[in-house]
Amino acid sequence: MLKKLLWMIPLALILGISFSALDWPIWAALVVFALIASLEIPWMLYILYRSQNLKGITKYINQQRNNPMFNYLYQLREGSDAQITAALDRVLEKYNNQKLQAIYGANRAVFLKDFDAARRLIAPVAQTEIGQYTLALVAALENDETEMNNYTVQTPWMQSGLNAHLAFARGDRVTFERNMKQSINESKGIQYYSNIHMFERMKREI
Repeated sequence: MLKKLLWMIPLALILGISFSALDWPIWAALVVFALIASLEIPWMLYILYRSQNLKGITKYINQQRNNPMFNYLYQLREGSDAQITAALDRVLEKYNNQKLQAIYGANRAVFLKDFDAARRLIAPVAQTEIGQYTLALVAALENDETEMNNYTVQTPWMQSGLNAHLAFARGDRVTFERNMKQSINESKGIQYYSNIHMFERMKREI
């Protein structure tokens, strides 16, 4: 985050010099600086949660890849299976929050196809939508459509994503690609990026 905000230093100097040359008060330069700087956080939030600009999202993730969570996203695009697993291990080592431990621990187990462990690890947040989605995802990958439909998942990209995973488990490439594209189109921000690169990896296996 510090590196991301370093652009503010030359901006402050430029504004200070410019306003001094114009003989304008320093408070005016500070107001302009604050207004420009205040746009940074909303822009980052937009990129991370609302954007479908893959280039912009990727650039931000690249800049933040020393952070364990962003490194996982970076490895999802660039890394081997071993590097992705290692990135998830770093997230689990870094953050002790129960919800994050449940989500990332289950995510790691799903990636390793250890579905019993995934069910056990997601249990603390099983009643949340991400918990329900994870349990449905495990059922989909086990080709159990009946169990998959037992869970309450209302977010559109999750619903189409589950259908894509079910088709993947059945080796149905046509249905997989149709639901994959729908899930990607329905997602935004980091989830948009994640879906693109997760499904790209799956396409190589189906």
